[in-house]
Amino acid sequence: MIVSYEEQRRIDQKCLETDIKLMKEFLEKIQPVFDENFKLLSYEVNVRNPDSKGYKYNPDIKVHEINSAMIKDPVLGSESEITNAESNSVSAIYWKGYYLQEGYYTNENRTEEQKKLDKEKAMKLYKIAAYKNHHDAQLRYSHSLPRVKEYREEFLKYLTLAADNGNQVTMYTLAYMYLNGKVVQKDLKKGERYLKLSAACKNERAIAMDQKLA
Repeated sequence: MIVSYEEQRRIDQKCLETDIKLMKEFLEKIQPVFDENFKLLSYEVNVRNPDSKGYKYNPDIKVHEINSAMIKDPVLGSESEITNAESNSVSAIYWKGYYLQEGYYTNENRTEEQKKLDKEKAMKLYKIAAYKNHHDAQLRYSHSLPRVKEYREEFLKYLTLAADNGNQVTMYTLAYMYLNGKVVQKDLKKGERYLKLSAACKNERAIAMDQKLA
């Protein structure tokens, strides 16, 4: 596939933006530390170890009944429980959802009912963070939606936002969808555009597909 000079410049600019985002993501991996009411206190470097989850359990991070301020959520259209600290930090909102979904707040085995409740809470937090332009939250929220027709438009909306905000995995996903007519109407122009963007950002699957189509 031949790319015009203007398109190559745009790809280079997008990759530069993505590199900046990757650095921000690295900084975001400096994990937020919360008190027992999940109020943001400080940040500490995330420590990985060879356990099944890949993360060190932090006993200081707990999720009980959240003593939080009630705020009006512009996305959900209803009041949601968000702490004052979280309302001022998109990363805190995202990480709270992440810990809830993955169960990193506890060293105990969660029941299926608890997992379901945690996931429901995480979805709400992801949506709020996604609305505030956190691309990882946009990706996670889009993939947490039920795979039914009624949610297709919202799924595509947040998947596209994540890609346009520099998420290379989502760029590849959209490329595959548009090139193959999966979920969306087949559109080779859009598919090739997202494929080029993802490949230019060194996504291995995108590079392999791009070489195959060349």
